Amino acid sequence: MDQSSPHLKHIDFPIKAQAQGYSGSGMDSLRIPPRNTQGHGKRVLERYDAAIAAAQSEIAEKLPGVSKVRHGYYLEFEGANEHDLNLPSLSAKPLELLSVRQIGDVCIATVFVPKHETQKFAKKIQQYLEERTKDRVNDDGSLKEGNPRHQKLIDSIEEIRAAKLLSLWTDADELFPNAGESIWWEVWVPSEHARDFEAAVKVCGLRLGEQPSYFPERHVYAVLATREQVDVLRLSSGAVAELRRIKETANLFVSMAGAEQSKWTAELVARTKWPDMQAGAICILDTGVNNGHPLLNQALAEEDMHACAIDWPKADTGSPWFHGTAMAGVALYGDLQSALTIDTEVQLEHRLESVRILPHKGNNPEELYGAITSKAVSLVTEQAPDRVRSFSLAVTAPNYFGGRPSEWSATLDGWAFHQAQLFCVSAGNVRDVSPKDDYRSECHQSAIEDPAQSWNGITVGAYTDKIAIDEKDYADWRPIAAAGDLSPHSRTSVMWESQWPIKPEVLFEGGNWAASPNNTEWVSDLDSLSVLTTNPQFLEQQLATFCATSAATAQASYLLARLQTNYPDFWPETHRGLLVHGASWAPEVKKHMDQLNKTDRAIFLKAYGYGVASKEASLFSEKTRCTVISQQVIQPFKQRSKSRVDMKDVHFIKLPHPKEFWEAVGNESVRMRVTLSYFIEPNPSQRGYGYRFSYASHGLRFVLQRPGETLDGLKRRAGRISNKGEEVDEGVGFKDEWFLGPKARNKGSVISDVWEAAATDLAQHEYLAIYPVGGWWNSRPKHGRGDSQVRYSLIVSFETDDTEIDIYGEVEAVVAQMIAAEVEEEITIAMDDLQN
Repeated sequence: MDQSSPHLKHIDFPIKAQAQGYSGSGMDSLRIPPRNTQGHGKRVLERYDAAIAAAQSEIAEKLPGVSKVRHGYYLEFEGANEHDLNLPSLSAKPLELLSVRQIGDVCIATVFVPKHETQKFAKKIQQYLEERTKDRVNDDGSLKEGNPRHQKLIDSIEEIRAAKLLSLWTDADELFPNAGESIWWEVWVPSEHARDFEAAVKVCGLRLGEQPSYFPERHVYAVLATREQVDVLRLSSGAVAELRRIKETANLFVSMAGAEQSKWTAELVARTKWPDMQAGAICILDTGVNNGHPLLNQALAEEDMHACAIDWPKADTGSPWFHGTAMAGVALYGDLQSALTIDTEVQLEHRLESVRILPHKGNNPEELYGAITSKAVSLVTEQAPDRVRSFSLAVTAPNYFGGRPSEWSATLDGWAFHQAQLFCVSAGNVRDVSPKDDYRSECHQSAIEDPAQSWNGITVGAYTDKIAIDEKDYADWRPIAAAGDLSPHSRTSVMWESQWPIKPEVLFEGGNWAASPNNTEWVSDLDSLSVLTTNPQFLEQQLATFCATSAATAQASYLLARLQTNYPDFWPETHRGLLVHGASWAPEVKKHMDQLNKTDRAIFLKAYGYGVASKEASLFSEKTRCTVISQQVIQPFKQRSKSRVDMKDVHFIKLPHPKEFWEAVGNESVRMRVTLSYFIEPNPSQRGYGYRFSYASHGLRFVLQRPGETLDGLKRRAGRISNKGEEVDEGVGFKDEWFLGPKARNKGSVISDVWEAAATDLAQHEYLAIYPVGGWWNSRPKHGRGDSQVRYSLIVSFETDDTEIDIYGEVEAVVAQMIAAEVEEEITIAMDDLQN
C-alpha cells in the first residue's frame, strides 16, 4: 500500500510503479555536441554557481518570514540547439528531475537540488575538468584514451540558470494566469515528497482540493492560489514538479450535443459497478425521479419509487420543474463530472429511493408539510423495512419562525429521535443578490428556510469553488464570490436569536453567480459556475447543470451514504457527527475568523457553520490525524416524583492518550478536535419557544480536565456545572485554547470545537466529562420522561502538521492496551462472582 496515501487503513492501492519516460532512447543514442573540455567545463561551473546564487537570492526576496519545509533550489538546465540533454543523468542524485519541456529544437529540464547536495554536482563538474575514465584497449589492439568524467552529462549542458515559476508550467502558454488572478492549479508532486508538499500548503495557508490522484511517481493536487502564492509554495515546499490549469467545468459537458453526451454517459455506465438490492439508500423527497435515465435506472428500482398521493406521477417527467432527477444524479455519484472524466471503474455503494412530496399541479398546504413528509418516510420504510437509508430534502418553505421549531422541522426531529432516521436538509436559497454591494449581507439577511431549523437534521448550506467562467458570451464577467467563500445562493441563521442551533452545520459546493463588468447585471445559473448532474429530459440531453443549496444537499447526502456504508455498525448520531467533524473552514475564511473574538466567531458560525465538509476527513484517519469514536448511553435525569426531576449521570471518558509520546514530542503543536453528537426528543406542543428548555428534551455538553486537576476534582466541577442547568464552562483556566469556546459552540444537538496547544500540554488532560443540561424532560416532569436514557457519540481526533509524527500508530496502540485491560478486568470480576 502507498504509505503516503491518507487511507492507511482502508484503501488498497495495487497499481505497480512505472518508470519515467524520457526523450531519447538511451545514453548511446543521445545527440551530444562536441566540447572543448576546459573551456566548456569552466563555463558550466560558473553558470551553476551563478544559478545557485540567484536561487538563494530569490528565496531571500520572496520568503521573508515563511518557513521552508524542504530546503533546496530549482534550476533550469538547457541543452544545445538540435541536441539532447542527458536526462537520465539529470535524474540521478544529487539532482531531482522534475519536468522537461521542448521549445523548438531546444530541450529544457527543470531540476531540484537539495541544499545539502549543492556541492555534489559542483564536484561532478570539477571531475569533468580534472579526471578521466580509464584508458582501454580496442579490439584491434590500439589504445583508446579515457574520456572526461561525466562527459555526456556535462557536454549536453548548454546553459544553467535559476528556474522561475513558468519553468514548471507544462500547459499551454496562453493558459498561464495573469498576476493576481486566483485559479485552481493542477500541481504535480513527486510521490516521495507528498507530505512535504501538504505541509507547505498549510504553512502558506492555501486551499487544497478534495482528494489528490495517486500515481506511482506523482501525486496530483488541486490548489487554489494566485501565481504569486504558488511561487511561494514552490520555493517553500521544494516539492512542485509540474503546474497546469484545471480547465474542465460542467459547461464542457452541457455544451455538448446530445449524441456526444450520450457517448460519455454510455462509457460511464459501462465502467459502473452497480449496487445490489441490499445496499443502503438515499431517499430523495422531491418532485420524483425519472429512473429511465441510463445513469440512474440500475440504482433506482420501480418498487422504490413512490408518491404521497395516488394521483401524483412518481417520476418528474410531468413536472413543470425537474428537480428530483437533478438531485438524484449528484446523490448517487457525488461528483458526476469526476466520474465521467476518470477511466477507472466506478463502484456505487448505495442505491436510490424516491418519494414525490410535491404535486405536479399547484402546491401543498403549508400546514401539511410535516404530515406529507411523515407519509413519505412511512412509504419507503414499509417497502424496505430493513434497508439502511438517509433522507435528502431540498424542498423548503419560507421560514417566519426566526429559528424557532415548526411542525415540519419538529416532524424531522421526531423521526430522527424515535426511528433513528437521518435527514439532510437544504438551508434554502437567496432569491436576489446585488453585485453592487457585498453579497454576504444579503445572505445574512436571508434566514434559513423551513424545515432547516431542525435540531436533529443536518442543515446544508453552500460555498463555492466555482470561479472560472467558460461561456464566451460572459468572457468579461466576474464571479461574485471568491473561491472558498460562501455561495451567493446560501441562506444563513445570522438573524436568528442566539439560543437556537448553529445552522447550517456544513457547507458543500453550491455554485456561484456572475456579475457584468459594470455591476449592472448578474446571472445565477451559468453552467460553468454550477454542478453537473443528470437531465430528466434525457432523450434530448442526458446531462444538465444544477446549483444552489439543492446541489449542496445532494452532495451531503452522498457523503452521508458513504459514511453509512463504510461504518455500518455506527449509529446515525455518529454518522452525523463525522460529517460535521470532518468539516473545516477554507484558509481565507479561517484567517478572517482568527482575527475575531469568540463573540464574533459565534455570529460567524451562523453563516459558515463548521465549514466545508471533507470526504477525506470524515471517512478516514491518516498518519498525522487519528480519529477515535466512543458511542455511549447516558441517563441525564432521574424522575423523583410526578412533580420533580433531578440531574443524574455525568460521564467521564479517559482519552486514549499516548502520554509518554506527547511528552517526547514536546512543544510541537497538536490539535485535538472534539465533536459531541446526540438527538433530542422534540416537544412541538410547547409554544414558549423563547425559553431554551421548552423544545429540546435535554442537552449534553463536554468539559476537559484542567492541568493538575484530579479526576475527583473534575467530577465535582462537572456536577456543579450540570446542576446549574446552564451551557457554561464555569471559568475553565485553559478555555482560550478552545477556538470557539463553550458560549459559541454550545448550541443545538451537535457541537464541535478545536483545542490547540503544545503536545506536552495535551498530556496533562486525561479525561473528558460529558454532562447533561436541562430540557423539557426535567422542566416538564408531568410527562414522565425523567428516567429516559439517550445515546450520544463522542468523536475525538488528534492532529499535527509534522509529517514525521505517527499519531495514528501511537493512539492505536493505546486503544488496544485499554481494550485489553478492560477485558482483563471483566474476566477478574466474573471469576470473583463465581467464587462467591
